[in-house]
Amino acid sequence: MRAASAGSDTGPVRVGELLHCYLAPTENWCYRLLDALSGVQLTVVTANLSGEERFPLRDARFVVGPLARRFALGTTAAEGLLVTVRRALLLAWRPWVIWRCRKLQLLHAHFSFMAWDYLWLARALSLPLVVSFYGFDYEWLPGSDPKWVRRYGTLFREASMFLTEGEFGRSRLIEMGCPPSKVRVLHLGVDPGSIPLFKREKRPGRLRLLQMASFTEKKGYDVTVEAFARALARCPEMTLTLVGRDQDGLRGRIQARIAELGVGGRVEMVDGVPFEELHRFFADFDVFIHPSRYSASRDCEGGAPVVLLDAQATGLPVISTTHCDIPDEVVHGESGLLAPEGDVAALAAFVERFYLMDDAEYQRFSRAARRHVEKEYDLSCSAAQLREIYREVARSSEGADH
Repeated sequence: MRAASAGSDTGPVRVGELLHCYLAPTENWCYRLLDALSGVQLTVVTANLSGEERFPLRDARFVVGPLARRFALGTTAAEGLLVTVRRALLLAWRPWVIWRCRKLQLLHAHFSFMAWDYLWLARALSLPLVVSFYGFDYEWLPGSDPKWVRRYGTLFREASMFLTEGEFGRSRLIEMGCPPSKVRVLHLGVDPGSIPLFKREKRPGRLRLLQMASFTEKKGYDVTVEAFARALARCPEMTLTLVGRDQDGLRGRIQARIAELGVGGRVEMVDGVPFEELHRFFADFDVFIHPSRYSASRDCEGGAPVVLLDAQATGLPVISTTHCDIPDEVVHGESGLLAPEGDVAALAAFVERFYLMDDAEYQRFSRAARRHVEKEYDLSCSAAQLREIYREVARSSEGADH
């Protein structure tokens, strides 16, 4: 079956967005990109629906799987039964998905595992497939099970294009065997026009640090705490706020380490901040710290955390690492300071530098942070680039059919 041609240069491109869930709070970057698209008619295909009220997409259609809303059954046996029943229902759901997607021009899978899960749909409708890689799918996924190496080989042959957040990700895909002509860099951006720029006054001898992410190993919360404790001996008027969901059960270990280091009185932990309050929350801090690194299982950022852009857009300088594409998002010596992965001493020295920094130097960092985001990571530019990628892929596919 082939989707009907539809003048991709004159009308909206009809795209199926393949998502494992619509939409986790930490994936607000995906919502922002899709919501900023113009000239694109979106159909969201997902087996899990949990955030449509939090992230309302204008004029989008939803093709939602059976038992899509998450709920807890309370027992392992019942949960196992639900998984078995749901798998059977998802197979029965396929004809309905094919029917609802029959007029699409292309599919866009967010994460590599979604591309594999919906390869059957691309084949059934003879649709071109665009695949975005974001993080754990670079090394953790193929390293966790050899079958993913073979699956990547299939995807590299059959998919039309692969999108990465930066040159680091592009290089990794090419190293894994993806044809270079199929890989494009698409920055994830933010909308500076909707983000307030806060004028913070920085006086020497005081520092308010913030880290915000999910509590996972690659985010480097433990490194943050170690660097903070080391710097605190020379920087007594300093606080650290840690914000995030306890995704991997890591938070308890971080709290225990804070107690061991004797810095509990200077560290506050917050469960989360609603997306709509995110930028206002940043106003009360002087520096955003986020020492990303590889986890022991080779999970990585893949690109760079978008929250670094949110922070800089408000004028908040960043202390981070040279991990993956972070050096593109944060300009060392201008919008922030970057240390090697896991280098506690270097991070502590950067913390101390900001602690001692006067207002004039701090304002240079703050202004540079805002300018960098406006120039290089404006969401409207990313959305326009993605729309043109969609048009290019649709035209190529339609041309191949004639």
